Amino acid sequence: MKTRWERYLSREISIKYKAGIYSLCHLFYCACYLIWQRTFSISLLQVAEIAFLSYLICNLQVYVLKNFDEAEKLTSKWWLSSLLCMGLYMLAVYAMNWFDGNIPVVLGFGIYQLYCYYCIYLINKIKRRIDSKRLNQLLDSYKNNKKEKHYD
Repeated sequence: MKTRWERYLSREISIKYKAGIYSLCHLFYCACYLIWQRTFSISLLQVAEIAFLSYLICNLQVYVLKNFDEAEKLTSKWWLSSLLCMGLYMLAVYAMNWFDGNIPVVLGFGIYQLYCYYCIYLINKIKRRIDSKRLNQLLDSYKNNKKEKHYD
């Protein structure tokens, strides 16, 4: 059984992992926008904003919204949580003027964020399936070893 410290540490590692993934997704979107604008550099302040915003919203995802992107299936709770976080991202992005106040690009970012949530959901689902398969193989192997030792 996990101690309180282990649960906290596990959550924090999960938050950092998610924030890293979402930050990379956001950097990709920003890079595409900047290239489209024929700008080939990004402000270090904007990179810091991307990382910090991802970290804040990932904390919300884990502590308040119960890790909705790691859900077993898409439910109305998943959609509400995704739309809430998408809206928060869009508000923050607009307020920080990442896309020069371009509303269609901000809306595109929101849709892209929703797509990222769906992809992460699918990746987590596939990973759980692989882990379950591996655990079942280990269990079968353990049972077979136990039977062989019992008959010896």
